[in-house]
Amino acid sequence: MSNVLAGIGRGQLEVLDLRVEQRRAVAARYQAAFAELPGISPMPEAPWGRPTNWLSCFLIDSQEFGCTRNELIGRLDEAGVESRPVWKPMHLQPLFRDCESIGGAVAEDLFRRGICLPSSSSLTLNDQSRVIDCVRAAAKASVKPHAEASIV
Repeated sequence: MSNVLAGIGRGQLEVLDLRVEQRRAVAARYQAAFAELPGISPMPEAPWGRPTNWLSCFLIDSQEFGCTRNELIGRLDEAGVESRPVWKPMHLQPLFRDCESIGGAVAEDLFRRGICLPSSSSLTLNDQSRVIDCVRAAAKASVKPHAEASIV
């Protein structure tokens, strides 16, 4: 490692706690904004420790939410909001396709339904509101009004 890279790394470490708190705040804002929306929930967390929320990850239940994770990513993309699937499990990577895996079904389900929303510590409140509005609009667009009962 060069002295320049070491200096950059030290500078980043000095603000790491602040960056983690900023990312936790973004994730908490998303969670609060989506709390009453059916079919979107925060990624499950281990019962020990405290997550950094470096990524703001959510699970989409397409039956309840009204669209799949991929459809939501497409709608966000149309609005100019970058999002992506959660990490792809190792056993689904081409290099490891033929290797033995343990617990693959859980990882596959998280990958199939998981979405990473913008979570940078530099996101402004307006940026966050734009993401929230896009997700809420996708959920609303997915809800079809009930047909009026015809009077016979």
